[in-house]
Amino acid sequence: MNRLKRFMLNGALTALAAIAMRFAGLLLNVFVTRRLGAGGMGLLSLVNSVFGFALTFSTAGVSLAATRLCAEALSRNSGAELRHALHRCLAYALTVGGLCVLFLLSFADVIAARALSAPEAAASLRLLAVSMPLFSLSAVLGGYFSAVRRAWKSAVTAVLEQGAKIAAVIGLFTVFTPNSDGQACFLVILGTVGSEAVSCLVGWLLYLFDLSGVQGKGRELPGVTGRMMSIVLPVSISSYIRSGLVTVEHMLIPGGLTRAGKNPAAALATYGVVQGMVFPVIFFPTSLLYAFTGLVIPEMTREKEQRNLAQIRRITEKVLHLTLLFAVLCGGLLFVFADGLGQALYKSASAGYYIRVFAPLIPVMYLDSATDALLKGLGEQVYTMKVNVLDALLSLVLVALLLPKIGIWGYVIVVYSSEAVNLGFSLHRLYRVTGTLPRMLRSVTLPLAAVVLMLPLGHPPLSGFLVLRCMLAAFVYLLFLWLAECIGKEERELLKKTFGIQSKRKTV
Repeated sequence: MNRLKRFMLNGALTALAAIAMRFAGLLLNVFVTRRLGAGGMGLLSLVNSVFGFALTFSTAGVSLAATRLCAEALSRNSGAELRHALHRCLAYALTVGGLCVLFLLSFADVIAARALSAPEAAASLRLLAVSMPLFSLSAVLGGYFSAVRRAWKSAVTAVLEQGAKIAAVIGLFTVFTPNSDGQACFLVILGTVGSEAVSCLVGWLLYLFDLSGVQGKGRELPGVTGRMMSIVLPVSISSYIRSGLVTVEHMLIPGGLTRAGKNPAAALATYGVVQGMVFPVIFFPTSLLYAFTGLVIPEMTREKEQRNLAQIRRITEKVLHLTLLFAVLCGGLLFVFADGLGQALYKSASAGYYIRVFAPLIPVMYLDSATDALLKGLGEQVYTMKVNVLDALLSLVLVALLLPKIGIWGYVIVVYSSEAVNLGFSLHRLYRVTGTLPRMLRSVTLPLAAVVLMLPLGHPPLSGFLVLRCMLAAFVYLLFLWLAECIGKEERELLKKTFGIQSKRKTV
């Protein structure tokens, strides 16, 4: 099996698993939303913001380090270096995970009472604390599986995790009837922690079985620990700063909405609608995107090791083009069918309204994610660190300035502004490194024209048959792109190679 076919098959299997997992997660989010309500989702979102910071502290940079160090070792066919690198990454991950446990256990009450203004969240924070080493370990295993082109093993553990989480959360809410938002939040977190334990155990067993076939031979370059830290530290420092700023930003949002004229309960409910209902829908399609961009990192690392600039440019061009085609389709579908999705998922006109508000930003968000993956594969993690910190700092300042004055629309401006700034800097750096940028006509203008053709399918008189209309709209979009040759010969040849279809044409 050639490298291209293996890459695409790994991506396809990972993507299918990720889509199924994300869809199941979206349904679980609908279930939880209906049990907790907007106010409870607001509290859960605040707890998740702290969880996000703790998770960042425990895992930042270590997955990328494992991927790049293992990919470099494989390029030299050195099993000894691969094992050494993995041992260093595991030791680092478990150390920072343990430190995170101590911090959260010590300060859970203070964080809940003073930072979140929700003392009932302390129990959830303490429960999250004990799971941090599990997330750290899983991050290293995921990086290893990506490097050795066996990302399907990460997909297996992720599917098991999601399945266990769904079963646990639904089971807990069936057995127990929470009397407060704090108790309901605790049940959701308990299901999350239990599912991560299952996932980590399965991933570790797969890792041990896989590593048993790696021989400890080959030339080992010195300084593995130093090279690991040169990857981990820039990513970690930027992630800590950015995650800290984002956490503070999220804590300021309910207060800012209150000062803009809402009472505290209504402010928390509005925050819950955007963070707990809208953004899970906006980011739902990223499961497919991340499946491929995660695999791009080791490929770019290998090409950089071999100084193959032509192949780097080819991969970059393809990733940017396909990302934009996918992102514009997702943004178009969510914009056209926002009202129907809000009602179908949450029975909420407000959720549908804000889905439409944020849908045009999807191409920017998705393209930024793909660009960051390309840059990280090329060793530009220090630059992405600076951009991400700038993005988070800008968001925090704008939240403090705009929300008390114009309410939720201030938050909309914050999200649009920060994402645009982040993408602009990232694309500038990518062009400096590779000399490649998206082609506006083929990757942006024509896909947007295809979205216009989808608009009549979302007209109110056509209400009902939501899934059928979405499928028809996607077909119209893809057909237009095919006729306009946005999906051209190279893409068709790529699909043929992926699924083993013989062709006499040679892929460029």
